[in-house]
Amino acid sequence: MSLEGRHLGRYRLLEPLGSGGMSVVYRGLDTSLQREVAVKVLHPHLARQQDARARLAREARAVARLQHPNILEVFDFADPSTEDAFLVTELVRGEIRLARLEIGAPSEARASTTSPPA
Repeated sequence: MSLEGRHLGRYRLLEPLGSGGMSVVYRGLDTSLQREVAVKVLHPHLARQQDARARLAREARAVARLQHPNILEVFDFADPSTEDAFLVTELVRGEIRLARLEIGAPSEARASTTSPPA
């Protein structure tokens, strides 16, 4: 079940970007700041489990302490009293390198994995 169009607090979920065993990531809009964000939403059956919510909160706090160009910036996460469990991060636009490899586009990554170092 897609949550597309739904609001989670001040975040409007615009479209799903990907999913996994624990969550779905949506392109979202922070309606207060009028900026696009990524919203990771735990699947409903996990959002009802305190251990899964605690894990998401630990993830949010741990990543929020890190500052590195290759690590997403955490903006927010759901209060434990809310029905939905979610984590809000910066939205990074661009092509996924793995997708380039799968479709056969030339890249430095392919060259480095198929050729021995000079």
